[in-house]
Formats: sequence, C-alpha cells, structure tokens
Amino acid sequence: MAKLEETNWRKCIIEQIQDRNRNQTRYFHDIITQNNRLFENANALRSENLQLSIQNEKLKADTGSQPISNASGDSKLTERIQFLEQKVLVQQEELTELHRRKGENAQQIIDLNVKLQEREKVLALKETSLEEALSSNSVLKVEIRMHESNMKEMENLTQMLRDEHQALQLAFNLLEDKLRKVQVTLDENRQLVERLISYKAKDAQKMNEDNDNFLNRAPKQHSALTLSTFGLFRYVS
Repeated sequence: MAKLEETNWRKCIIEQIQDRNRNQTRYFHDIITQNNRLFENANALRSENLQLSIQNEKLKADTGSQPISNASGDSKLTERIQFLEQKVLVQQEELTELHRRKGENAQQIIDLNVKLQEREKVLALKETSLEEALSSNSVLKVEIRMHESNMKEMENLTQMLRDEHQALQLAFNLLEDKLRKVQVTLDENRQLVERLISYKAKDAQKMNEDNDNFLNRAPKQHSALTLSTFGLFRYVS
C-alpha cells in the first residue's frame, strides 16, 4: 500500500512537471522550432560551403599543376571556378542572414522570457489574491453557517414564544369568559339582594303598620304594658 502511494506521488509530481513544461514552452515552441531549423540549415550550409571550398582549392591546384591544353578548357574551368565562388558567396550571405535571424530569435526569446517572468509575477499575485479570497470565502462560509444556526435558534425561540402566547391567549379567553360569567352572577346576586332588601323593607313597614293599628285598638288599661312590649320588637326599615 505504501509503495502504491509512493508511486502515485511520484507520478503526480511527474505529471505536474510535464504540465509546467508544456505551459512554459508552448509560447516558445514556434521560435524554438524555427531556431532549430536555422541551426540545421546553417550546419548544412557550412558543410556545403566547406565542400565547395575544397572543390575550389582542388580545381585551383589542378589548374596550377597541369599544363593548359587549350583555351576552351581554361574557359570552362574558369567559369566553373567563378560559379563555385559565386555559390560560396551566396551561401556565405545566406549564412550571415541565418546568423542575423538567429540573433533576432535569441532576442525574441529574451524578450519573451522577460514577458514570461512578468506574467509569472502577475500570476503569483493573482494566486495570492485568490488564496486570500478563498480564505475570506471560507471565513464567510463559517460566519454564514453560524448565522444560519442562530437564525434557526431564533426561529425555534420565536415559535416557542408564539406557542406560549397562543396558550396564554387561550387561558386569557377562558378567564375572561369566567369573569363575564362571574360578573353576570354578581349582577344577579345584587339584583336578588336588592329585591330581598325591598321585600324586607316592605315586610317591616307592614309590621310597623300592624303594630300601630294594634296599639290603637288595644284597651287603655293595658296601653302601658302593650306599648312597652311591642315597642321592643318595632322594626325600623
């Protein structure tokens, strides 16, 4: 298992290095290809130029060592030498142009390296900014989860308070109904008491009138005793 993890770890690093190389060299791929082609052309021209120089020297040596046979042969040899010298000059010019283009390509590579370094700095800054943003995002997510938890607790507390309020409202309504019933009962009792008092007053008044009538009808000899006796039980309303 450990060996498999180590292999995966190495494979991951190799893939990352290969991706980095592809990303860093893709900007220079055309220039590098062109530069390699210029090197190949330059080497081919050097080789051909060397061969032409050797052939030219051989022709010169042959011309100097052998006696001149006729004018037409000299003319052809001279033309051949001039042709070879002209070809050497052309190839030297091409070689010079290739060197110039090589220098331009080298300068382009330098410029592109500078741009690449600048882009890498910008990328590093963006990666730093991205890491800060991700860190801030993580903090905000934690705060959001905390606020959501607080909101749920508040909702639960609010629901509990609503339930308590409904229960208290129900109890208040029941007590209010009982209070109305008690008030109705008190009003009925008050009316009954008032009626009872009225009846008692009427009974007392009638009793007083009966006492007065009785006293007026009693014999004079018993007036003192009757007056003292009934006077004790006289009711005053």
